[in-house]
Amino acid sequence: MATPDSGRDDEAVFTLLYVSELAAGGAAEIDAICRQSRVNNERDGITGVLVFDGQAFCQFVEGSGPAVAALRERLERDRRHCDMHVLQFGRTPWPRRFTSWRLGYAYSAEPAAIARIANRRGGEALAAFRDWLPALAASEDSSADAADRR
Repeated sequence: MATPDSGRDDEAVFTLLYVSELAAGGAAEIDAICRQSRVNNERDGITGVLVFDGQAFCQFVEGSGPAVAALRERLERDRRHCDMHVLQFGRTPWPRRFTSWRLGYAYSAEPAAIARIANRRGGEALAAFRDWLPALAASEDSSADAADRR
């Protein structure tokens, strides 16, 4: 079992940043993933954002160490995506960034953007993701179907 860096899990913010590929399905599958993830994330105290470019995912989540570790294990077993590559996993020195998003969603019309992040690890991957995020129209209110029509 992969576990994040040790520390006071009840106070520390842990993050997971990963990329993966859609195994099958389309907009309907992405919408189902977002709906179910929002329910699970609210239950587990996890916040974050999922970006999809039509084939690849890039997801950033944050929460307590045990919750983020359990989510990582579920994601590693999830057959709706494949080729999952963890870019960053562990304790962070900053507070939550997505305090009110159980799961924000954004569609990226630039497939090369996820590939640029996928080639980085740790703090470098987090910085690339942070720099890219303002260019995306992420919202927890928009559905995957609406974002795919952009």
